[in-house]
Parts: sequence; C-alpha cells; structure tokens
Amino acid sequence: MLAQLSKNATRRHVHERIRKKVQGTAERPRLNVYRSLNHIYVQLIDDLDGKTLIAASSAVGKRVNAKLAETSLRQKRLVKPLPKRPKPKASPK
Repeated sequence: MLAQLSKNATRRHVHERIRKKVQGTAERPRLNVYRSLNHIYVQLIDDLDGKTLIAASSAVGKRVNAKLAETSLRQKRLVKPLPKRPKPKASPK
C-alpha cells in the first residue's frame, strides 16, 4: 500500500518540480505564491542573486490598512474638531 503524502509534502514536491524548469532573473523575476488557510503570500525572486525583490501578503495589508485608517482618523480630529451642537431649548407649555 502506498503511503499518502501530507498537503505540505505535496506542495513542496510541486514547488521542486517547477523550480527545475523556472529560474528568475532581475529583468524577469520568478513569482512565488503561497496560500494559507487565511492569507496569501507573494514574492518576486531573483534566483541569480538569490534575493527576494518584493514581498507582499494579505496579512500585512490588513494590519497596515488598519493602522493607516487609525492614523487618518487621528489626523482628522487634530485638523478639524467636530463642532459642538447647541443644547435644545426647553419649549414653554
């Protein structure tokens, strides 16, 4: 009976098979994509120098976007505070 490979072992096997055929250069880098259960990770790799040129992930984007939104809200408060509403006058009965 054949032993069943884990998902990670299968992924590594596919990665090795692709790496035999594809080599990234500075002009045309190799694209590496990894999908986890919750996020996607992407890299552009120059194999000749052995360097990652650019890396991005959806996990970092959420944290950065949340931080930018929070900073933006703070700046809006500092630049222009909300006007105070006048209290409603009691109507005579």
